[in-house]
Amino acid sequence: IDINIIPEIALNQVEILKDGATSLYGSDAVAGVINFQTFKEFDGLRVAFNSQKTSNYDQKDHSIGAIFGGDALGGNYVFALSALNKKPLNASEIPKFAELGLSGLGNSFKVTQADSVESGIYAGNYSQNQTIPDPNCVQNGGVLAGPRCKFLYGERFNIVNDEDHVKAYAHFNKSGSSINYSMTLLMASIDVNDNPQSPSYPAPSYLSKKILPGQGGSPFSVPVIWYGRPLGSAFPSPYSPKDISQFHLSNSLIFEISEDLDFELSLTMSEHENKHNRPDTIESRFEAAILGQGGPSGNEQWNIFMPLENSPSLIEYIKGSETSVKTGSLVSLDGILTGQKDDIKFALGFQLNSEDLKIKYSEGSRATFDLDGKLIKGADLLFLGGGKNVNTSRDKQAIFFEVNQSFKEKLDFILSGRYERLDNYSSFDPKLSIKYFASNNFLIRGSTGTSFTAPSMAQMFSSEIQLGSVRDINDSPFVRLALLGNANLKPAISENVSLGFVWDISEAIDLTVDYWAIDYEDRIEVESAQVL
Repeated sequence: IDINIIPEIALNQVEILKDGATSLYGSDAVAGVINFQTFKEFDGLRVAFNSQKTSNYDQKDHSIGAIFGGDALGGNYVFALSALNKKPLNASEIPKFAELGLSGLGNSFKVTQADSVESGIYAGNYSQNQTIPDPNCVQNGGVLAGPRCKFLYGERFNIVNDEDHVKAYAHFNKSGSSINYSMTLLMASIDVNDNPQSPSYPAPSYLSKKILPGQGGSPFSVPVIWYGRPLGSAFPSPYSPKDISQFHLSNSLIFEISEDLDFELSLTMSEHENKHNRPDTIESRFEAAILGQGGPSGNEQWNIFMPLENSPSLIEYIKGSETSVKTGSLVSLDGILTGQKDDIKFALGFQLNSEDLKIKYSEGSRATFDLDGKLIKGADLLFLGGGKNVNTSRDKQAIFFEVNQSFKEKLDFILSGRYERLDNYSSFDPKLSIKYFASNNFLIRGSTGTSFTAPSMAQMFSSEIQLGSVRDINDSPFVRLALLGNANLKPAISENVSLGFVWDISEAIDLTVDYWAIDYEDRIEVESAQVL
């Protein structure tokens, strides 16, 4: 669950548990737990407005929230709604910032042999391995720096995007003579409206192959190496919008079996969906256009030496995008029996989880891997790498207990434990917590236990290709990095110890000291492309 789904006005309080709690909460509760508690009952109406603006730049956020509740249908209801509009802040508005984003891949060429061009804007005599910038670099919005025409991408991107957020919350509870019912619904929608990008990304594949005479509008009679991008600084930036939607629905029934015994059964469903469109160039179409086989009729040639001469139809012909829809969902059935016998409080429970992950890439941005993780087919994109489709699920079962006993109001201890079984792993994690009142104003507390963190579905199953800079002997070239999931991953485990005291020195002064030690093993890390 993404905590950003919660309307801020619906938050009642926040609990912080500062040590490991896998014995109660399961995987991921290695270093503590934060519980965001929403209003379960509310009577009346509360409205909140907020507006903020940066002091030096024209960036504003406006938000409104409302919560209201009351009695209905023999129970109590709570509704909350919030909306946020974020105005964009472009990097170009910040002095001495955007100019740091300067790419050497603007529009430049290196001749592989000595050559002479008699006419045109590239007329001149050139020596072997000489780098030649676009003669119209500055007029086309580029930056001449050293021997290259560079591309100032820093001013193309936003620090803050134009976004609209809408969040909703509903809760209803009703108490009966022996059965209590409650329902909680959370929904959120986030629209990233602009998110500007480069007009097109660089063409790293052309750093290792030559543009031959007659190809790409070349005026040279010898092969040249191209350091550039199909659409550079003379072209407008396209948008890369995102749509993020999610919901969380929980229904609970509490059965009062006796005065000292209750049983709670809850069914929870949640889903997170992320739709993203990232503009790029279709590689196969661009390759055809370089050879004079581009455009709707298959007879147009892309001119990389004078890009403004390319026709609008040819520009549209090479445009594409990496489009993906990523959806994660979870269904959880929980049961907890709580009660008290003499001075002993206890809880026994179970949890059944079913988790699904679906990732779908558009046809042109889909990659294919073999069983060993080797890339068989890359995305048909010039820069972005795409990824593979995923449709998988996993189940989890757990049982847990907690026992709490007090001795003469001086010593409290809590013993808890949880057995959890995943598809390829199982773990039993106990925890012992002790609290001792040495005097009315001095408390000693401590705990010890074990925890584990299960790998996420994305870490186990998803695969995507990113571009990263890997340092070579004399350079840091862009290379494609395939980030592959590992279905055989085992969870990271830890041993947790905490010890501390609380001393009420006087009515005005308290002293709290706590010590934590978390010893991790088998931490899950992404392999380093640089090391490999």
